[in-house]
Amino acid sequence: MKPQEKKDVAKMIALSTRELNAPNPGFLEVNDMRTHLEVLVKIRNICAHDERLYCAKVGGRKDVSYLKMTWMLEHYLTRSESMEYLKDLLGLISTGVNDASIGHVLSGLGYREFNAQLQKRLR
Repeated sequence: MKPQEKKDVAKMIALSTRELNAPNPGFLEVNDMRTHLEVLVKIRNICAHDERLYCAKVGGRKDVSYLKMTWMLEHYLTRSESMEYLKDLLGLISTGVNDASIGHVLSGLGYREFNAQLQKRLR
């Protein structure tokens, strides 16, 4: 795509996923969008090939985990879709962290901190 077309697409995505009455509907930078979409595609492929998602790292220098991808995903969902996704995810994490058989794995991967961030975001 031409540079202006990329900017237009990024702007359309940012505007279509934010509430029009929001105080700051935000703007999605073209480079951020490219990075986010590359990560989302790789995460999707991990899921499609039945690989382990909980410990996967993708993206440049393989530093994007599922947890980081969750924050990227917010740019492509409406506020209500994002809140619904985060509430569902929080419920799953809370259940898993309290389950002795998988709680130690989730804890070691930073899910407790992620859980705290989710709860703050949902207030």
